[in-house]
Amino acid sequence: MSSEEHCSDVPREFAELARALGHHRESLRRVIAAFYRSTMTDLVAMEHAAAHGHWGEVRRLSYRIALGCMQVEAHAATQGLLPLREVHGDVAARAIFFGVYGQHRWRLLETLERAADFVLGEGEGDAGFSGTPPGPPANATA
Repeated sequence: MSSEEHCSDVPREFAELARALGHHRESLRRVIAAFYRSTMTDLVAMEHAAAHGHWGEVRRLSYRIALGCMQVEAHAATQGLLPLREVHGDVAARAIFFGVYGQHRWRLLETLERAADFVLGEGEGDAGFSGTPPGPPANATA
């Protein structure tokens, strides 16, 4: 399929974005690639900050990641992130990070995996980025 063609194989997380971009494959690929790069960078930095107890930085980065998800219409991926922006104390941020974010982290990772698959040209089925099945891990609550 050339970059001039329209795309119909868009992951469900990005369906609204595809509509907004007129289903133009190359435009959608560029936007999703930028989302993937910036979100992965911020995610690694946020989890590093959490490991070192820098909760102000965790809150800042969680909001940046959530805004990126909202810009590409991947709203489900924000579920564990937005509550971090609402808290001000380090104890509360730590509790929400390990509680709420920890339970919903899979949503963000799944969105990032589908973004990578789309950008790298992988289709549906077994050719996915990591091969992990969709959905929450067996011990997660939805």
